Amino acid sequence: MSYRIHKEADEGIVLVKKQVLHSDVLIVVFTHHFGKIALLAKGIQKITSKRISALQTGNIVKVIFSEKNNSLKYLSSVELISHLSAIKKDLVKMQHLYILLFMFDRLLPDSQKDPSTYGVCKRLLIQLAREKTNSIFLTKAMSEVLVQLGYGACNSYDECATITEEIIGKKMPVVLV
Repeated sequence: MSYRIHKEADEGIVLVKKQVLHSDVLIVVFTHHFGKIALLAKGIQKITSKRISALQTGNIVKVIFSEKNNSLKYLSSVELISHLSAIKKDLVKMQHLYILLFMFDRLLPDSQKDPSTYGVCKRLLIQLAREKTNSIFLTKAMSEVLVQLGYGACNSYDECATITEEIIGKKMPVVLV
């Protein structure tokens, strides 16, 4: 039996991190050219791993991954492009970040190339890092995500949350703002 290993590289945004084994982590990344993909990061939780800090939720990264015969994708290397530190220093911005990432994770289909939606996601995260934010920003951002993905606009946080919850069948994270 022969295995064909195929390597790819792309820029992406870390949406979710889930521990799967002792030192392995499943990373969900929304990439520019491949859409939302799941990557298995072997040994990343080891104390000697240099990749763990780059793979924090919300980071913009360059990933190189391999795929064996169209099965699971394995993370080969990662390079940090931006950790959006301004967001991570502000509790309100962190809440907004996690709500937007939650929406992208739950609403995007797997492995569907969507460069325009990737551009919207990246722009919203950079805007979140640079500008003063409030509930109006969050509502506008959530509405833009829903419109971009073809679900229609909303005018309030509650309306955006209700639409999202109906689509995904789960509750949105709680906002304390």
